[in-house]
Amino acid sequence: MIAALSIQLMLYSAAWLLLGGVFGLQRRSMVAWAVGWGALGVATFLLSHDAFKGWPHTPAVVNLLVVFAFVSLLWGVCAFTRQAPHWTETWLPLAGVFVVDVMRYAWTDESTMLRWVFFTLALTWPVLRISRRVQSSLQASGYGRLAALVYLPAFVTVLIFFVRVVAISMGAPLSQFSFDDRSAFSDISTIAFFLASGAFNFVLASLVISKLVERLRQLSLTDELTKLPNRRYMMNLLESEHARFRRSGSNYVILMIDVDHFKRVNDSLGHSAGDQVLRALAKVMAEQVRTGDHLARIGGEEFMILAPGTGLQAAQILAERIRNSIAARAIPLGATEKSVTVSIGAGIACPQDADIHAVMQRADAALYQAKANGRNRTEMSLEGTEGAPPRASPHVTAPACT
Repeated sequence: MIAALSIQLMLYSAAWLLLGGVFGLQRRSMVAWAVGWGALGVATFLLSHDAFKGWPHTPAVVNLLVVFAFVSLLWGVCAFTRQAPHWTETWLPLAGVFVVDVMRYAWTDESTMLRWVFFTLALTWPVLRISRRVQSSLQASGYGRLAALVYLPAFVTVLIFFVRVVAISMGAPLSQFSFDDRSAFSDISTIAFFLASGAFNFVLASLVISKLVERLRQLSLTDELTKLPNRRYMMNLLESEHARFRRSGSNYVILMIDVDHFKRVNDSLGHSAGDQVLRALAKVMAEQVRTGDHLARIGGEEFMILAPGTGLQAAQILAERIRNSIAARAIPLGATEKSVTVSIGAGIACPQDADIHAVMQRADAALYQAKANGRNRTEMSLEGTEGAPPRASPHVTAPACT
């Protein structure tokens, strides 16, 4: 039975090593988890193989391997969640197992109960710390219900050693409560560890999957070139903001920003230079937007800013700050520098707007007006001001607020 458990643990080790080496998933974490499961596999192999069970140092080696295994699993969890392990999580368990082995050689018979208590504490501490860290990460990812499974190894460990201590203290023979494949207690404990380690490994796999899902979601909502949110993200955000506007009346403004004569940059300097310009502009704009505003690249050389709770006057101040910052910035392109300008159009939400498209049309109309008026300027859509006539645009008809 213990031999089968050893095979299971070694398969876990190989699986995590494969995921880290072949698929490149957080290699440090995968290696640490592979080492941890491998160490448990070696420990159970020593307990199951006749050639090692009679070796006087086997119990001490097994103790060290088991505790080190869970410390290694903890290192992997810390690396995966990007949290540095506290020194107590590493050194207290290893110090505890050292004390256990010292007592084993110094007071073989007299210290049996005390050794089991120390070993249980040394083993349970890193398992509980793993469980706590994994639980926090799973809850943040929306998989909190799975977190209970990660506490199973700690529960099983405490339960098994508690049963041993109680049984031996009541006079039961030690041979009936050993881990040598010759007792019913050994079989029951092995089955319990089978289930607990399987559940524990499943939770680790769920942790990896949740991070991958989150990463894929972020990639689907992020512009690869500028690392800003993309059009899909901004449209979702606009829908939510417009719904809030319809409920509460809290206004918002959309700024549409377009790089002037960007085609000339690509044609004269190449597309790689154009990409560099877009990255530099994204950085400038990100530095200038206010807390609570949202900036996104919505396609090509066009950007959008959503300014919640903002009127046209405040939006104009923001737009001019961005426009002036970009115009004053020389962008290094290898041995040369390039200055670019942007045109900005602003549109405000109106009470009669059923959806976001009317607001976007106002911003588009203002943007095209800025380009028609000579570029490197900001135009405000006055359709959002009560009593003001709509601006005419040869490209976009902007609906007026009523």
